[in-house]
Amino acid sequence: MLTLAYRVLAAVTVLTLLPGDLPGSPRDVFAEVRHYAKTVAFEPGGHLDIDTGRGSLELSSWDRNEVEIVARIESPFDINPEYASEIVTALRIEVEGSGRSLRIRSDYDDIPAYKRWFVSIRRLPYVHYEIRTPRRIHLELDVRHTDTRIQDVEGAIRVHAHYSTVTGTDWTGPVRLDMDHGTLRLTELEGSVELDARHADVRMEATRLSGDTRIRAHQGLTELYLPSSQGLDLYSDVSHQSDLDSDFEISTRVFRHEEGIIAGTINGGGSLLELRGDHTRFQLRKRDP
Repeated sequence: MLTLAYRVLAAVTVLTLLPGDLPGSPRDVFAEVRHYAKTVAFEPGGHLDIDTGRGSLELSSWDRNEVEIVARIESPFDINPEYASEIVTALRIEVEGSGRSLRIRSDYDDIPAYKRWFVSIRRLPYVHYEIRTPRRIHLELDVRHTDTRIQDVEGAIRVHAHYSTVTGTDWTGPVRLDMDHGTLRLTELEGSVELDARHADVRMEATRLSGDTRIRAHQGLTELYLPSSQGLDLYSDVSHQSDLDSDFEISTRVFRHEEGIIAGTINGGGSLLELRGDHTRFQLRKRDP
């Protein structure tokens, strides 16, 4: 049987180890939140560079020669209020430039760490952006662990995405994408595409491919939906445990099955469509009329 003194000592020991008393542990279910807003003059056709991680980004166009930036900075739910307030306050949003060139960046450099059992732990806040720009724009995105949605833009678009979901609607212009672990969904796409995808699930629906398109994929499914009248010069290399399934009739000029090479024309030929896969399934589908 435990003595009274031993029981008291045990109770005190348990209380001193309760998670709520540790700097990084939860005490309630409410996240700490800070809001940010800024509007910057910006010329249509200018260059916009956005760099962020851990959160979300929604970008759409409007009829003003301005970029509007609205952000919500939010702590994780599973840390205590004091540390939550510190990291939300320490996160900085950098906005540099105006007119023809603008850069927006989430700066995590000053986020503090806390100690737990002699281990230094650093938690990052979420940053949720809502950005509006002129429709004509040269856009470059670098996103990590970010749910990204972009709609109604025209111009050169370049996206680097790491462990992110990218959704786009009504993009016009040359598009260059680098996807590493994530999901890509594009609809109403018009222009050309350069895509490097690794461990990504890809679905693109184009109203028209008007320039050469090259897709390189490693492990995943890549679906490309095109108008039934789209003319293409096709070259595919699916030699590395990949395959190509097409709704379109391919007038084959080169077919080396043992090497996984198929080259030919679709609807009389047109822009180049080059597919190179490694453990990838390619699907060419006809869009519904």
